[in-house]
Amino acid sequence: MILMAALTGCKEKEKENIKIVVAGPLTGDNAEYGNGFKNAAELKIKEYNENGGVLGKQVILETYDDKNTKEKRPRLLENFSASTYDENKIIQISPSASHPDYASLGKYIFRNNTVINIEAEEGVKLATQVLNGKKIGLLSIRTDWGTSTAEITKELIKKYGATLVGHEEVVEGSDDYLPNVTKL
Repeated sequence: MILMAALTGCKEKEKENIKIVVAGPLTGDNAEYGNGFKNAAELKIKEYNENGGVLGKQVILETYDDKNTKEKRPRLLENFSASTYDENKIIQISPSASHPDYASLGKYIFRNNTVINIEAEEGVKLATQVLNGKKIGLLSIRTDWGTSTAEITKELIKKYGATLVGHEEVVEGSDDYLPNVTKL
């Protein structure tokens, strides 16, 4: 999933407004995330504007729906790329990007959530140290995020001395995991 909130000046009213851009899944399987991001931005923008704006300027919101699909992302990324952000000193903040390398993509790229390798490590520590798991089966979702997280988790399973007995991927939107769990 990609979500960007960029702080920029509007081109036609650059001196009058500050624009916040939210790009994420506003429709589709992950719409609750994108709409949560959008709603949070709307609430904060309303608060800012009711109190005189930011630096005396009104804040406006612009949203883009990427539907969390690979088909929509390239067109959005043409408008919003990391190099463009950095080159133009535009701040990009993600409330959901959890890949360990995300914030290192540029000087103006930030996150406000946990990094996935930290979350995965806590899960593996729970499985191996608290539950004394020696053989671990891994179930992940077949998305960019799920695949990346699974690879991180596999390395952590080795690090904590357990054995990976199997890895099953499920398709996003699946409701029946029984065949995958049974196979593991």
